[in-house]
Amino acid sequence: MPLDSILAHQPPVTVNVAGTIQTETGNGVSDVKIGSIFSQSTGQFALNNIPGCDSVEVKPYRNDNPLNGLTTFDLVLISKHILGIEPLGSPWKLIAADANKSGSVTTADIIAFRKLILGIDTALANNTSWRFIDKSHVFPNPFNPFSPVPPESKKVQTGADNITGLDFTAVKVGDVNGTAAPNARTGGERSQGVYSLEVPGLTVQQGETFEVAVGNTQDAIAAIQFTLLFNTEAVLLERVESLHPSFNEQANCNSRPDQGIVSFSFEPESTGPWFRLVFKAKKNIQLRDILSTADIPTRSAAFSSEGATFEVVLWSEKAAGITFSPNPAGREGIWCQLANSGSRESVRIVDSNGGPIHLFEIEPGNTVRLEPALFKAPGVYFWKTRNSGETGSFIITH
Repeated sequence: MPLDSILAHQPPVTVNVAGTIQTETGNGVSDVKIGSIFSQSTGQFALNNIPGCDSVEVKPYRNDNPLNGLTTFDLVLISKHILGIEPLGSPWKLIAADANKSGSVTTADIIAFRKLILGIDTALANNTSWRFIDKSHVFPNPFNPFSPVPPESKKVQTGADNITGLDFTAVKVGDVNGTAAPNARTGGERSQGVYSLEVPGLTVQQGETFEVAVGNTQDAIAAIQFTLLFNTEAVLLERVESLHPSFNEQANCNSRPDQGIVSFSFEPESTGPWFRLVFKAKKNIQLRDILSTADIPTRSAAFSSEGATFEVVLWSEKAAGITFSPNPAGREGIWCQLANSGSRESVRIVDSNGGPIHLFEIEPGNTVRLEPALFKAPGVYFWKTRNSGETGSFIITH
């Protein structure tokens, strides 16, 4: 009897393999790549049409925006753990604190994270921005989650039925206080107020060498980080000098004098001056016109000992309520908004050379869109209001 008359041909069996990716606190993580698909905002994923009766490995991967949730305050917490003052207290936080993926938490991890914050590095040398641990894994010693090495993938044997429950716990590397945004490519804590550096409003003559001291003028803070922009056509930055034991020019500062950018990240241990900037004026200037804070490359923020976040400004009288967003801005242009209080404002915009770009009026509560065609080249642009004298800057990237 011919075999094909008694053995019926069966179509190949395919199954679906599904699971969930969530943080330690149960928030779903999106944009995680598993095979050829990405997880949803809830963290759920499903691999469809997987051959039955086969071995499949599920290995999540996401490696974008290492600064998401990473701030100088995280370095304060990691340092306290290393010194035995306040242990991190969670295996997931210990994994997050291991920047170089060495299987331990040391000062080398703090150095690596600080280079990211300062914009010296754009990625971790031996790690990804997210790690994903098999949720069913039980740590034999929660105080040492690196031994044995926690599993970051799952192998399953498929049959004829769908498989579910392939769950992972997501760890945002560098974020030990849980502030990373799991469903966005940028993250950051909401500001609780303003922290003013109270930089002196100097008037300087051409050729004059002058110093700008920066320090703690308010209540003590646990950590601070910020970017300082200055007009390279108006001043030359000669050097940055330490005035405080916790500040080191090489470790806590990233100076790019040719670009008009200096970024800072450190942990003040007491009140008083922190450092000074030594400039030489190329022309007659008012310091308020050529100096401002920004969020690129280092986000500007100060942190209390409890972790509350404050916006860093140079002068306490911030506030006619002018904001420019997004900042940095690309080809979509940039929007200027005036708070719904006060009076009509006139806003003047100049380029880094002081050349006029645009002058416009804005009513309280209104928004004005500035077309990208106004800005002929990428770079830093400065603005000033006529009535309040408020100044600031924004970056165009296109």
